Parts: sequence; C-alpha cells; structure tokens
Amino acid sequence: MKKKISAWCLDRLFLVFLFSLSLAPFQIFAGCHEIKINAIGADNVRGVEQVSVSRLYLYTAPSARCRTDVFIVKEDAVEIYRDAPEFLDDYTVDNGHSYRYISFRNSEGRFATGWVKAAGLKPMPEALPASKPCQKLLKSLGDEIQQNPVSWKRNRYVVNEGERVFFHTAPVSDCRSETLFLIPRDEVIAHYDESKSGFIQATFYSKTQGIITGWLERSRLSPLGKSAVFRDDIDTDPLAIAERNMSLYLNNQGTCHFYEGDEQENGLNLLVREDHSSKGCKGVADPETSPAVGILRVDTSGRLFSGSWGEEDTEWGEITP
Repeated sequence: MKKKISAWCLDRLFLVFLFSLSLAPFQIFAGCHEIKINAIGADNVRGVEQVSVSRLYLYTAPSARCRTDVFIVKEDAVEIYRDAPEFLDDYTVDNGHSYRYISFRNSEGRFATGWVKAAGLKPMPEALPASKPCQKLLKSLGDEIQQNPVSWKRNRYVVNEGERVFFHTAPVSDCRSETLFLIPRDEVIAHYDESKSGFIQATFYSKTQGIITGWLERSRLSPLGKSAVFRDDIDTDPLAIAERNMSLYLNNQGTCHFYEGDEQENGLNLLVREDHSSKGCKGVADPETSPAVGILRVDTSGRLFSGSWGEEDTEWGEITP
C-alpha cells in the first residue's frame, strides 16, 4: 500500500535539507582549519618547480576535502616552501601522497599561495647554477645571511637606470653569472641584505626563463617602499596569513629541528623541537625523543615573534622581517 507524504512533512524535509547545506561549508572549513594546524610540522623545502598537468588546484590545507576553485595551469612555474603528506581526516595521513605549499605570481604581479598536489609538479632545471667554490661560500654565510632579512612590508626593488645588472650565485664579485642579467626598470622581490658585501638576494619573475633567485649589487637597485601583493580571497581561514608568513619567512631546512603547532587566541605558537630521527639528524641522542628547545609565535596578521622555551613568563621579541 502506498502512503502519501503530506505537504507539512515535505516542507519540514526541505527545511532540514537547506539547513544541512548551510552547515556543510562550515563543517568543511572546520576540518581544514584543524588540518592546517596539524600540518604545521610539515618539512621545509625550498626550490622552483613547474606544473605538469593541465590544471593544478590550490587547497587551503593538504587534504582532498580542502580544494578551492582556484587553479594554475601547465608550464606555470612556482616556488615551493613546504612538503606534507595527505591528510585523510584531521589526524590520519597517507604518506604515499603528498602536497606542496607553493607561491605563484600571476601576470598582474599578484601572488597566490596554498597547497597543491605534489604529483602535479615536476622539477625545473636550475636557472642560476653555482660553482662549487660559490656553493661553499654561500653555505658558510648561511647563519649570517638569515640574520639580515629584508622587511616583507618593503621588499619590492627596481633596477636603476644605466647598464645591465648581473646576477651572482653568492654575494661576491667572483660569483657573477655571465648570462643572466636585469635591465633598467625590472622589478625584483628582495629577501636578504648582505650589507657587508653590498649585495641583496632577490627574485626576478621572468616570462621566458621562469623564476630566478640570486644576488644583485645593492647600489644598482632602489627600494620602492612597497610590499609584494598577495591574494587573501583564496583562503579566508583566520590562520591563513599566519601560515603564509610562517611558510615564506621561517626556514628550518637542514637544521634538524621541526615545528609543532598550537593554536592560540590570536594566532599560532610553534614549539621548536629537535629532530633525532630524520636522515642526517641521527646522532647519539635517543631517536625516540624530540625535546623542545625554543618557541615561536605567528599572529593572525602574520607578525613573527620569538620566545624563550621553559620560562614561566615568556618575553616575546618580534622577529618579523
């Protein structure tokens, strides 16, 4: 015997359906927010890669549930900053699939950041290969360079009128490239200022040669007093800017340390732990331990702070470049 559903019931079912639709975006957002925090410990990597698929979508966190409608296309060059396994839920990961946190500059000069599937990227030939002596010199200057970041609020520079400005693979005249140079009015994004030698490390985004990062003579550049422009509409999570600045301006690659995230009222606390188990970090220490040795903070506006781990009343010092 067939039963008819009354109009009253149909109305109530329709309301329940609409209510469930209204909750769905919130539930997805909430899950991606938790994954974003749990992925704070993702490995730092640095390099340039190229999109190898027709469309490569951006994700707000390294999980299939966090896909946005924004995509980049085949042959686009991107800068990579972090690598994380795919999160199947808030805590379970699939180490067989990974995501990369990337930055992409569009034709209008605006940057988009987010996670992409690593399988959709391929390595690019190094645009500015360094000789072994220049590599050795650059490695010896590592800590010193890290202490002189250019402010991210004023990191746009322009080449002065005059002759060509050649790239260098290290901040010395002997490491000059013979083929890669900039011309007057070319714009770059500056990263580090090696004032002792008179060089600035900067990146140029070329339509034909991709992304080139190297050292330029500081005297040949002029600051524009402006910052790189990022799209903030792709990821509206409250921690999106904190995640971006942490990815772009904190680099623990090669230090045998990793971060552990803890959400706070106005941002993230990053517990810095020693890594005793990864390749190249296995010393005499117990590989099952990872003692905390420091603490950092990134607020929702992207400002970075450093504190002293273990002190009851930590005093925070700003380290925002």
